[in-house]
Amino acid sequence: MRVGDKPLTPSCRSAEWGLKGVDQCWSQKERFIKPAEKDEALAAYDHARKAYRSY
Repeated sequence: MRVGDKPLTPSCRSAEWGLKGVDQCWSQKERFIKPAEKDEALAAYDHARKAYRSY
């Protein structure tokens, strides 16, 4: 990931904070997602989790 022409290298603490935010958001919104949209939403949240875990 880059910001401008410089690489973005978040701290481990920042990545953990972001991952917890994704998990919290999912736990609050999951029940409101339409069944027809659930697989796509889960894939998007899993993509975000994978990105945060890569740091």
